[in-house]
Amino acid sequence: MLFNLDGQVVGIITGNKSVSDMKNVIYAYKTGDLKRILENLLNGKELAYLGISGVNVTPEASGDLGVPLGGFVTKVDMDSPAMLAGIQQGDVITNIDGRGISTFNEYTGIIMQLEPGTTVEMTVKRKSQEEYKEMNFTMEVQKAK
Repeated sequence: MLFNLDGQVVGIITGNKSVSDMKNVIYAYKTGDLKRILENLLNGKELAYLGISGVNVTPEASGDLGVPLGGFVTKVDMDSPAMLAGIQQGDVITNIDGRGISTFNEYTGIIMQLEPGTTVEMTVKRKSQEEYKEMNFTMEVQKAK
């Protein structure tokens, strides 16, 4: 559990993961995100799925490592819409359907609002030899497995 200074639960910590150059990344889900997921499930709404796991790019990581702000892709599920479209581990999601993304939490919030069967446009920045290059992808949202 993740608590604020008033002792209120504000999230759930899921554990450590090692992601490429970032060691011991800790994942936490905000209670608001969990609430939306539970409400959708209780109301019989199908959850959207693109097959992307990721973390926030902090301002410190952006400044120190030169990684653009956005949602850093740590994993792309095999045969997922994201994999079939060309999204790769290490990409940084910066835009979905014209909405700017500065954190992975923002990405998650947008995905939770989508309906399976809809098509989305995603912009990512991908590391090339010297810099990050912007790339655009189109994919169809699937129902969560």
